[in-house]
Amino acid sequence: MAEFEYSSSISCEAAKLFEFIIRPHDAYTLSPPKMNITLLQTPEVISLGSVIRFQVEAFGMTQEFTHEVIAFDPGQRFVEQQTAGLFKKYVHEHTVTPTEDGVTLRDRVEFEPPGGMVGFMLTEDRIRENLQKSLEYSHGELKKQMETA
Repeated sequence: MAEFEYSSSISCEAAKLFEFIIRPHDAYTLSPPKMNITLLQTPEVISLGSVIRFQVEAFGMTQEFTHEVIAFDPGQRFVEQQTAGLFKKYVHEHTVTPTEDGVTLRDRVEFEPPGGMVGFMLTEDRIRENLQKSLEYSHGELKKQMETA
């Protein structure tokens, strides 16, 4: 199983950032436009057990995914796990840690690439590269919104 981690410092209150990222309609606006994410089913605010269904255009394909929130520590972290979708395994942990200057937002992803013919295209390296670009974009957009609001 592969792991990928990305973190950034954001000058804002931890509670404000956490409140934003647990609202799927807000959080998914931070995704790179080329991914064309469409939310299909989601609560207004996630909590333990929440289910999020969405569609993504990536790697020349449109794929539908279902994630379930399997851990939720209010104000600090939540973990979502793919229950249906492309990957053999995909677990995404979001952690907000207060610092002297604001917060550190850390995204940690454990994944196992898909098998079969799709696995030849979506190698571990290609998935890591996509995660890097996607999270750089998302954290950059979040930083702009949180630090200017």
